[in-house]
Amino acid sequence: IICSIADSHLMTNTCNLLEEEIRTTPKGPGRAGKDLERINKGMHMKLPIHISEGKKRPEVPRQAAKLATEAGIILRRYIPVIPRWNKLQHDQDHLSSYIKKVSVQFSMDTTSKPVISACADMLKSGQRQMRYKLKKKYFDNVPESQRITKSPVSSMDDNQWAELMKLWSSPQHMVWQNLKAPRSLSVNLMLNS
Repeated sequence: IICSIADSHLMTNTCNLLEEEIRTTPKGPGRAGKDLERINKGMHMKLPIHISEGKKRPEVPRQAAKLATEAGIILRRYIPVIPRWNKLQHDQDHLSSYIKKVSVQFSMDTTSKPVISACADMLKSGQRQMRYKLKKKYFDNVPESQRITKSPVSSMDDNQWAELMKLWSSPQHMVWQNLKAPRSLSVNLMLNS
């Protein structure tokens, strides 16, 4: 009987420790990028990234997944959303800072042409995706009087946000959106029939 009481007390302490560990494990945005840190510590070096000539991503699936994840985190946290990609192409500061921030996490040659073009492609597609999500959340189906004038994104200042809102509000952009609507409607009708 004494052994079973001691064992149950030990088991309760172990369960309490596990519950406390589960509660203290960060969830959400504070957890981002922790798996790569764990992998790097286990390997005692940074994860090597090799992108072949003519490819946009590494051929090894784990490398490609970790590169895409870390690049997305850096894009969302540090790179402002630019209204047009051609503005970003002419301003090489954003691309070079993006490559530097991504290369901190990995062992890769930042001067090779495939790495630069892969990072530029990830930046381009990530920017497009962020613009789409921001437009959908803060512009589409929101009355003009209720639209946010201050930037909801930490990586953008209010002037950059105003420039983005100006782009979405421009008559030319509205015409493009109106021209797109019948196409999407006809595609949906064809799929449903």
